[in-house]
Amino acid sequence: MTMYICIIFTSTYSKSMKFTYILSIIFFLAVSFDAYSQARSENGYYLVEMEQFTPPVQDLIKSYEGFPATPFMANDMNGTEQFLGDFKGKPLVLFFWSTTNSDAVSMLYELNNIKKKYGKKVNIIAMADESREDITKFLGDDKMSLVVIPNSRMLSEAVYGVELGYPRIFMIDDTGVIRSVIPEQFFDTNGNHTEILNGAIKSMVKA
Repeated sequence: MTMYICIIFTSTYSKSMKFTYILSIIFFLAVSFDAYSQARSENGYYLVEMEQFTPPVQDLIKSYEGFPATPFMANDMNGTEQFLGDFKGKPLVLFFWSTTNSDAVSMLYELNNIKKKYGKKVNIIAMADESREDITKFLGDDKMSLVVIPNSRMLSEAVYGVELGYPRIFMIDDTGVIRSVIPEQFFDTNGNHTEILNGAIKSMVKA
């Protein structure tokens, strides 16, 4: 990331004031660039750094990453039976959300746009806590390109780390192995959700 800054001083500033101001700018840019760099890998994809999470969250994430995703079978919003094993062969984003969480709702629509962008290259399943009737009422006329599965609270609590909060995402590779878990804590400290999600998915999608 290249940054250019032009600073113009008037004659009313003393040399010491100018020097102090320049140092402040340099310090701010150094801190900002360091945080920006740590959020990206050398390939430009966002990383999920374990150190930024609390120890309990770190331990929970470690219990998932590198292991096969627990299979499940459930009906989607159209009543079609979805089996997790059928999604092997392509990267899968397993997203847990609730209509009562504004960040999760916002992310649902961001993921829907990402699904439109990548099409068949990636599968995205949005696991909702609420019933089919509640989700239908909530979405209204909005059309979802991703798969939405209602009544997922029990599965969430039993298998997929409800302690990780909302929203949370499990990045599953084309062999069915969980490669990355992105908990609520990550999104709380990283503001650009769209770029984060695009980067994470891009790192898994084969050209």
